[in-house]
Amino acid sequence: MSSVSVDIEGLTDAESYFKNFPKVTAQAAAIAINYAVSRGGLKMLQDEMLGQVNFPSGYLSGDRFGPSEFASPTKLEGAVKARKRATSLARFAAPGTPLGRTNGSVQVRVKTGRSTTLRNAWLVRLRKGASLTEDNYNVGLAVRVGKGERLAKKYSEHRSWLVPGAIALLYGPSVDQVFKDVAEVQSSRILDMTSAEFFRQLERLL
Repeated sequence: MSSVSVDIEGLTDAESYFKNFPKVTAQAAAIAINYAVSRGGLKMLQDEMLGQVNFPSGYLSGDRFGPSEFASPTKLEGAVKARKRATSLARFAAPGTPLGRTNGSVQVRVKTGRSTTLRNAWLVRLRKGASLTEDNYNVGLAVRVGKGERLAKKYSEHRSWLVPGAIALLYGPSVDQVFKDVAEVQSSRILDMTSAEFFRQLERLL
């Protein structure tokens, strides 16, 4: 599980306020940080992640993605965390894809706006413990691998074997992988948002 922190060190021009109004300033800073990690900044990250990867509706929440630490006036730091475990590629299958059709193909959309058709693939109902996915989702995407055949690199890095050497279960990117890419790009915007909220709260409290 990875996390990104938001702390008071990034709030520019705050030093003089801490010197003159320490309690109120600490309270305003805590509110601003918590806003970033639980509302404004969190939504910014979720929107950007969904813009890159076609995660199902509501997927980026709960123990997969969300606040892991909240700030207080005595500890001015909050954090957002993301799960590292794989996301079943079945979650990216086209709506209405039937279970158990072993001689067909499955269309998946991992990248937003871009679909791929997998041959000799089907959705399979899994027994508990058969999947590497990060939750109890009991449907996997299986693909038959012929003798001497190799999976494409983007799938071979994230797969487990349902039948060793013959039938593989495939996975898409983890929430953590997408989060890391997005967090690096969005960090300055989140800092600006936190700073603006800090001064808004400071004005209100003073």
